[in-house]
Amino acid sequence: MVVQISTFRILLGSKKISSVVPKNFQSTFKTYKLESQLFKKILTDELSTLSNVFKKNNFELRIAGGAVRDLVMNILPHDIDLATNALPNQMIQMFNQENIRIINLNGLKHGTVPVRINDKQNFEITTLRIDVKTYGRHAEVEFTNDWHKDAIRRDLTVNSLFLDFEGVILDYVNGMYDIKNKIVRFVGVPDKRVKEDYLRILRYFRFYSRVKDDCNDHHKESLEAIRNNADGLEIISGQRIGHELRLILSQKFSDSFMKIFYDFNLASHMGMKINFTKSLPENGNVNKYQKVYQNFLKNKIQPIVLLAALMSSEDDVKTIIGKLDQRIRLSNEERHLLIAIKRFENIFNEFDSDEKQFVLPKSVHDRPLRKTEAFELMKYLDRIEMIETIKKLKIPEFKINYKMINEQKIFDSSNQEMITVEKYSKTKKIRLSAMLLDLKLRWINSNFAMSEDDILGVVDESYI
Repeated sequence: MVVQISTFRILLGSKKISSVVPKNFQSTFKTYKLESQLFKKILTDELSTLSNVFKKNNFELRIAGGAVRDLVMNILPHDIDLATNALPNQMIQMFNQENIRIINLNGLKHGTVPVRINDKQNFEITTLRIDVKTYGRHAEVEFTNDWHKDAIRRDLTVNSLFLDFEGVILDYVNGMYDIKNKIVRFVGVPDKRVKEDYLRILRYFRFYSRVKDDCNDHHKESLEAIRNNADGLEIISGQRIGHELRLILSQKFSDSFMKIFYDFNLASHMGMKINFTKSLPENGNVNKYQKVYQNFLKNKIQPIVLLAALMSSEDDVKTIIGKLDQRIRLSNEERHLLIAIKRFENIFNEFDSDEKQFVLPKSVHDRPLRKTEAFELMKYLDRIEMIETIKKLKIPEFKINYKMINEQKIFDSSNQEMITVEKYSKTKKIRLSAMLLDLKLRWINSNFAMSEDDILGVVDESYI
């Protein structure tokens, strides 16, 4: 049967997109023709090779999800996800026949097979699927050859498009309409979609900032579903929470989102259900966060630094640091940076180029401020003009260590002999950490004039 179609062209951004709508099609299904130089740019020889393998074996292969959304928005995709109606075992058979390297089979139960083409480019291809049973964070899936069923199980309408290699976009959920009108909403019934995977709460905010121009133009039903399911974040792993949170912090509107996180009680539920640990301060200083966010936009602060604005004091930071480590696995650099921001933000607000701040630890458990941390601190405080001053500072180096103290000889009055501090400490209780800190403070107070011999010369029996 020949289906009569109507064709029209609409203007979206700076590109033309043709729409081909079957007149007797009863669902929301539409197809559009994408005309974009960026589309041609991603069609590498490797992707064409992969496409031809599927075509040769009578299977369909299409670009899926976020890459299609980005191309429609005239953004070059960073990643290209591919979907197919071929089953995983059929893909493995094809790739073996064509001598295509399969990277691993870790995602096989979810229908994903990663391959490397021409030893140049990696791709992940996933079989179309439906979620048979969901548990709020993972699902039991069943493979299908129905593109519509795969589309309607996805999270957001703007992420549910498919694109074939002729440039035809397949839209089953009005995703193109939502991109054109800058609408971010869940596919189908928002409450049902969120309950299938509670991480979609954070994904909503991440993609909102990519699509929208207005921070306060939320889809009412989607936002209500997020509010009603806030406690679902408790069962999401810290690794997944951390990944989404870092991305949200790095994008626009995070100041507006942070207010929603606290108003909707999302912040207090960013933890695990068992041994519950919050990943954000319970009573975060949202007003300060919003002010620092403006500095972030101007000064390109590392996104993780924004979290320091939520914390009320240095002690609060140290408490939160432990929780953050349990939840989102802070790197050493992130951990030290957050602590440094809170330790020095009040001091450096009145910064007078005093190099002592870079060598003075607050206690035996702290380390001095590093220049790279000071640069981030100045961005955080919006004192960019001080960065060049700090760069020019010559920071004195304190070279005394535990070994040097232990090897220092002192007079033991009990035995009337010269012995090392290490030997002396076997009969007397000595706190080397406290001693090292005191020696460092003496050196600093001398304006760094004391030599190594002067410093070690302080160490005698009466000093110990």
